[in-house]
Formats: sequence, C-alpha cells, structure tokens
Amino acid sequence: MQFSTGSLDIDSISRDIGFFRTNTNITDANGNLLFSTNGTFIANATGDTLLNGTGLNPSAYTSNYPEGLAISQACLILPKPDVPGIYYLFHGTPST
Repeated sequence: MQFSTGSLDIDSISRDIGFFRTNTNITDANGNLLFSTNGTFIANATGDTLLNGTGLNPSAYTSNYPEGLAISQACLILPKPDVPGIYYLFHGTPST
C-alpha cells in the first residue's frame, strides 16, 4: 500500500511463499521489499529462499505445514541500530 500520491494505491505481486497465519516482512526506506517470512522459511524480495533461510522452527509441525505457522503475530523483524543491512528476526514456535 502506498500513500505517496495523496490517496491509497494498492499493488500486489504473487509469491510462492504461503502465509497461513504467521507473517512478517521488512522494506527499505523507499518501501521496496527486502525479505519476508512465514515462520517456516525466509524469502528474499523475489520470493526465493534466502541462503540459510530454511529450517526455522524445525519440527514435525513445520514439516507438515510449509505454508507457515498458525500462530498470530509470531514473527518480528527489526533492523540493527546504526548497522545498515543487518536485521534481527524474532519468531515464536508452536508448543506441541
């Protein structure tokens, strides 16, 4: 969603990452997608899995639900202060 023209402009792009309930993403200062996650894996801006972006929350649960975790608000991405290009990903895990 963009408001730069003074009104709401909505644009969408289809990605192969499934978002069941858990989802988060981060953009640059211009609103360009950097990466996103569904709690199972991390995808880059084009939807490809990032290097070392698999294996989040390894369990039988995530093996059976690759479309993402069914936990509301289970992920948060924060940039490292004063260090461009470094981000922290905090994520929950199902308790089974």
